[in-house]
Amino acid sequence: MPETSFRSVYSQQGRYDELLLPHIFGAATDVDLVAARMKEHYGEPGQRTLAVCDLGCGTGRVTAALEPYAASLVGVDSSEAMIRAFTEEFPNARTVCADLPAGIAELESDTFDVIGAFWSLSYPIMAYFERLDAEGITENLNEARAMIAARELVNQILRLLKPGGRLIVQFFDSDSPEQQVVSRLWERLAPPPGGSRSFSRLLLLDTLTRAARRGLGRVRIDHFEGAALAKDANAARSWFLHVHAKTHEAILNDPRTRADVETFITAHERNDGTVHLPAGVYLIEFTAAEADHV
Repeated sequence: MPETSFRSVYSQQGRYDELLLPHIFGAATDVDLVAARMKEHYGEPGQRTLAVCDLGCGTGRVTAALEPYAASLVGVDSSEAMIRAFTEEFPNARTVCADLPAGIAELESDTFDVIGAFWSLSYPIMAYFERLDAEGITENLNEARAMIAARELVNQILRLLKPGGRLIVQFFDSDSPEQQVVSRLWERLAPPPGGSRSFSRLLLLDTLTRAARRGLGRVRIDHFEGAALAKDANAARSWFLHVHAKTHEAILNDPRTRADVETFITAHERNDGTVHLPAGVYLIEFTAAEADHV
């Protein structure tokens, strides 16, 4: 099932998970990291006492680490194909098919013990600063207004937390070797806001830190180094071109893209033909203050 158009990997059901490379950090996958954090806070899975929401839930791959704790589960994603797959995996869950601002508006009367946002929160934050479509990237010239709107989005998420509730977020480490390649591909279309692809993560952290200073909760940040594991060069190539670059014609048609990707793959190819792409992840957590501390 070849990718033929911009973002088609997200609209073809099952295709994203097919192309997704397993990311291993030490001996743990990205899902294992979340499962370990849930066990640390809530004990062994299976108690099902929590109201849980996954923002940008995709097919529910990482949601699986939250679901065993959920008395109720909500998944939010803008892709109909992703929501269909999520519903097949969690038939009793409530789903909201909408972009994140609209999804949060639909949930504004709800509160949650746990909100997850795994690999996905950068996109709605960046959407305030630039519009990405098949034609390219159009920058928002009013960066000050975009900054206010992006911070408000994060604060709206925090308002969905119950007292003592937790927001758990995973972000790619934009300084890792794998992400540096991705940065070069996209920066040929337009420079990122703030001059760095760390911009969305740093904005999130700054907004969470400001909330903590107002006594609304506390922030925890952990960083893990690891690798994305491709079974062969073709799998690594598809990961870069169709997942990271979203089959964007302007990127794929740039001869520098193939050179960058092929050089990087060759440098990290093992004797058995597998490719280990050095990667990193930030696990960011905000724990809301208890009611008597707010």
